[in-house]
Amino acid sequence: MHILYVTTEFITDHMNAGGLANYLANMSNIFKEHGHKVTVLVVAAIDKRCFWNSIEVIYYNASRSLEWLATQDKLKAFYLLRSIYINRKIQAINRKNKIDIVQLCANGVIAYNIKISIPWIIRLSSFPGLCEIAEKEKKSFKIEQALNRIDERSKIQLESIQACPFIISPSNLCKELVEKNLKRRVYVIESPYCDYNEKTDECIYNQKLYGKKYFLYFGHLCRLKGIHTLANSAECLLEKYPEHNLVLVGINSKIEDYKNIRIDADKYVKKKAGKYKDRVIYIKGIPKSQLVPIIKNAEMCIFPSRIDNLPNACIEALGLGKAVVGTRRASYDQLIVDGMNGFLCEIDSPITLMQCIDRYMELDEYSKSLIHANARKRVNLMLPDKIYEKYLRTYKIQIQKQKIIN
Repeated sequence: MHILYVTTEFITDHMNAGGLANYLANMSNIFKEHGHKVTVLVVAAIDKRCFWNSIEVIYYNASRSLEWLATQDKLKAFYLLRSIYINRKIQAINRKNKIDIVQLCANGVIAYNIKISIPWIIRLSSFPGLCEIAEKEKKSFKIEQALNRIDERSKIQLESIQACPFIISPSNLCKELVEKNLKRRVYVIESPYCDYNEKTDECIYNQKLYGKKYFLYFGHLCRLKGIHTLANSAECLLEKYPEHNLVLVGINSKIEDYKNIRIDADKYVKKKAGKYKDRVIYIKGIPKSQLVPIIKNAEMCIFPSRIDNLPNACIEALGLGKAVVGTRRASYDQLIVDGMNGFLCEIDSPITLMQCIDRYMELDEYSKSLIHANARKRVNLMLPDKIYEKYLRTYKIQIQKQKIIN
């Protein structure tokens, strides 16, 4: 089988690739290892061709000469014309090497107006528009209110999802939102947990954290991921646990301080930590090989996201047997049973976040070990072979449906 993944990002973009890029890298590897041919088409601002793990990756600038439309608020015309180029590129790849199925991401509106005879599906990374609102919203974030405020670009993206013959979501939350608001059926297939036992590099851990006790936040430091909630907990956390540090690892972003001045998120956390700011340790985005030792040695991992879509960071932490705090109604409750394999707090709630941390810290060592064991058990349901079988079955059904139509 020849699978074409069409995406806005891939692992070859940069060292700190996002969740979509990592998911597609895992899926590409899984299908390649099972003997299938995989090609990745990245709709980007450049044209180039490269290989990753013997998988061909084609970068294609489908927006060339169309940018002026977007700048003049003619978004629909921009995406309509760009779709012609994307359709043609897919057909060109198909002529060179017959494609059996195309899987597009919903990001970047690249699935808009897809008109191909090849079987195709969409895999959702989020419900359009909600992440953008969650990132900007200074007040308490509410999904129901945010749904009424999505922008034109997100509405066009919803049209592309509505027109797709088959829709996959990794999270029950995204499935629920699409089914309720678009009246389209969505099938849940969770993201794979891939532990390839790669060599780890302990240099950063040894330089900055060796011998230290710490709570860990890793991922993008932004309001969407709840860095403001963690910041508002920082002083209380570090005062209550004087032997511990708070470690932040990931790409920085700007966040408004109490004077509405935009500063780096790590500096915001330090400012909110008050007299304990020296125990807030920030490490810029690092490769997974260097991150894994930091996760393994953490007291627990904290992910106070406002909304998410079965986040890779949480999956990786659970897979390494770490106690995790995540948020209810943000897809963490699909991975975590509160008190069993982790803990669940409320969105934008420093109080319930601290309560979760306290509940874990009050446990005896045996009870903590049960949390760790249960965390690993949860990701056993997401091992590559299990996810592969689900995707393979889905692909075959869609291919067969297309044959009947033709």
